[in-house]
Amino acid sequence: MQRIEDSPTIIVDSGDQSSKADTRAADCSGSLQRFFCPHKGIQQGGSARFLSEQTLLLRKRLRLAAIFLAIAFTAFLVRALILGDHPHFRLTHDLNVWMSFVGVTISLWIVAGVLWSPLHLPRFGLFGSEFLVFGLPGLFFAYEQASMVCECDLTMADDYASAFPGQTVLPWIILIQIYAAFVPSGTRRAIGVISVMAVAPLVAALITSSRVDQEVLRTVLYERGAFSAMAITMVIVAAVSLYCTYRMGKFRREAFDAASIGSFTLGRRLGAGGMGEVYLAEHQLLKRPCAVKLIRHEFAQEKRARDRFESEVRAAAGLTHPNTIEIYDYGVTDDGTFYYAMEFLPGMSLQDLVAEFGPLPPGRVAYLLAQVCDALNEAHSKGLVHRDMKPGNIFAAERGGNYDVAKLLDFGLVKQTRPQPGDIEHTAEGVVIGSPLYGAPESLTNESNGPTADIYSLGATAYYALTGRPVFDERNALKAVSAHLNTIPEPMSHFADVPDDLSAVVMRALAKNPKSRFASAAEMAEAIRSCECFGSWGPLEAAQWWSTLKRQPASDSASHDTDAIDETREQTAPIYSMV
Repeated sequence: MQRIEDSPTIIVDSGDQSSKADTRAADCSGSLQRFFCPHKGIQQGGSARFLSEQTLLLRKRLRLAAIFLAIAFTAFLVRALILGDHPHFRLTHDLNVWMSFVGVTISLWIVAGVLWSPLHLPRFGLFGSEFLVFGLPGLFFAYEQASMVCECDLTMADDYASAFPGQTVLPWIILIQIYAAFVPSGTRRAIGVISVMAVAPLVAALITSSRVDQEVLRTVLYERGAFSAMAITMVIVAAVSLYCTYRMGKFRREAFDAASIGSFTLGRRLGAGGMGEVYLAEHQLLKRPCAVKLIRHEFAQEKRARDRFESEVRAAAGLTHPNTIEIYDYGVTDDGTFYYAMEFLPGMSLQDLVAEFGPLPPGRVAYLLAQVCDALNEAHSKGLVHRDMKPGNIFAAERGGNYDVAKLLDFGLVKQTRPQPGDIEHTAEGVVIGSPLYGAPESLTNESNGPTADIYSLGATAYYALTGRPVFDERNALKAVSAHLNTIPEPMSHFADVPDDLSAVVMRALAKNPKSRFASAAEMAEAIRSCECFGSWGPLEAAQWWSTLKRQPASDSASHDTDAIDETREQTAPIYSMV
């Protein structure tokens, strides 16, 4: 059974869900225009960029197809020269067929050379090249087969008539497969091109059989069923090729959409939560690494989800404390995908640190939590309550060569304690928001949820970091809520060697009555810094610890994968737990 602290933040909703929007908010109208289109004027539309990339890909694929076909035609031309005296190949000495054969081969090499050259070709020029690469071989196939039948003598008529169906469809099958494999084509254009190539050998067979004076060919085609076999074969080949073209086109579009958000190019996924995903990204112009947070389409259509996402961006962007994660940019894409870009944090969350290395030294916990208190103090002074304090939302990062720089993450559940005129409360009645393992009693019962609720959650986080276990180690969310409401936490000394003064700070933060806790995050920070263990961990000790982790062989512990001993551990799933 999965532990609930490893799960995304939980919402228990006893009320009705808000209705989904009828259309996506891709037009950035109303309030979304104010908050989600800050740089609309300098962002190129996703569709335009996709078309540009498709044009570049078309040229690359066409030159490969041209080279492939040019080599194939050259090989068959050499073969015809070598076998030219054989009776079955004497017809290739027909001057018109030879001229066509050589002409198509040379044309393919010329087109391949143009496509490989630095010469700029507009999109319609590429379409012309596409016609030459696939149209010229097709015309030659039709002409060569007709010439073969028309010119053969009666002694060989039966042989050619029997071989005609297979020799007619085989080159076209190869040509269709090359087109489907190489050319990035839209569905409608692919249907047009592949349909023409599929019908061409059938039309060629009909015309040839009607124009030549050889009854044996008509007998093979119609009485022996060769024509129907040709038709069925070409339908199957065309259908399979069209499906492959459609699937590859869809994959290319999905890959493009996943890899390009606003002004950012996405890389690998760093983590995921209940409502969105986080990707490593790079600004297309500045080449600056960052993390981009997306909200999934199915949630983006819900007004409540969009409002909460907008609230998160505004809240986080307005905070400037160095221990709060920095927001670089935010917006909405052409297809309605909401995103924002934030600083990329090398390091590990408290959740991961404890999970991999066990309880942390008291001095290190005090060092990190004091920084978090400072960040919280700024948020509280601006009337903002985090409401989702937990180990996964506190990050021990490396910034500017300094290690264990605490970063407060994920303001997705932020609440304004001093609402501005016109602001709307987005939390529905009957909804319990936050992580049950770390939530304050009053927040879990949907009562008054002020700054002291964050202090309680920070105390629960400290309890976990010092002991390696939650305050109430319950696997069931409802039992965890009940314990926070009614049960006194066990002393931390039962599980770890924690100094009395630091233990007193944590237990005060965990008081059931909000009035018994620290009155502010600043007061809690002062209490932490007054603990005897506070000075035992600092930048030097942090640098030494991370340096040791870098040098540690991967085989030393089963829990250390290659990422764990990389230059620094990067952001992972718990960082951006989303409702």
